[in-house]
Amino acid sequence: MPPGRVLSPRLPHETVNLCTLRQAWLGAGAGAGQCTGRHRKAQGVTLRHAFDQGDGQGFWNAVRADAAGELADWIESGYDGSGTDNALLLGDFNAYAKEDPVQTIAEGAAFTDLIETFIGQEDAFSFIFDGQQGALDQALASTGIAGRVTGVTEWHINAQEPDLLSYNSRFNDSRFFSEDVFAASDHDPLILGLDTQPDLLLG
Repeated sequence: MPPGRVLSPRLPHETVNLCTLRQAWLGAGAGAGQCTGRHRKAQGVTLRHAFDQGDGQGFWNAVRADAAGELADWIESGYDGSGTDNALLLGDFNAYAKEDPVQTIAEGAAFTDLIETFIGQEDAFSFIFDGQQGALDQALASTGIAGRVTGVTEWHINAQEPDLLSYNSRFNDSRFFSEDVFAASDHDPLILGLDTQPDLLLG
């Protein structure tokens, strides 16, 4: 598949979750790969069939977990035969590392938890809710590409910012608006380094 952005075929649970976005890139030899971005249904209060089950994983957990399983199957099939074994899975899972949606992928396929490897899930955070912080945004790498990841870090420009400065007009005050990178979202971005040509020496 040539480099470019492609939406996944509409998986059953993408009527609730946002569509998956696949970005392919080309490199020398095993340097080719694909990055898959996800944004899963949030944990907020919602319809009766998606009630919080009292296990600490919030509303819509089963939907997020089912969507994770569908995504894992799609990736393991080589993106329906049009992809590569080198896969990065990034995005707002709306789930913490030990919750079902993340574990569905981590346990069912050969994926490395990049946040655990480079930051540590105990220390990582990309979101703050009611004074409690944690990493809802995850990064997983297939075996073929995990060794080419050179580093992962969180850029804390959003989660810690006060609502007064928020991008969300329901909470902010326009008198404090600033056209900079801070408070541009409610989640912090994740920055990942990738070496697609490890044998290439510059000098």
